[in-house]
Amino acid sequence: MKRIVISGSAKLQNKIQNFRNAIIDTYEILDYPKFIQNDKFIDLYPQIHRDFYENIASTDVFLLFNYDKNGVERYIGSAGSQLINFVNVI
Repeated sequence: MKRIVISGSAKLQNKIQNFRNAIIDTYEILDYPKFIQNDKFIDLYPQIHRDFYENIASTDVFLLFNYDKNGVERYIGSAGSQLINFVNVI
């Protein structure tokens, strides 16, 4: 079974969750954007961020969700661009 990491804006949480549910029997999902409660963000984010990059380094498939944003079709922001560069380097 291929391993996949799903990435995308936290604003796409529902769309990513729906996609995740649709592929859960087809791929081993290593990581995906997770909701972090505001009061726990400072404590949890550093480890979640490290784990995310480690999972990218060991995945077979990296999927960056990009939807239209603010009138820009297929918008990819700076964080998405950085992730694409990271994937290309490893």
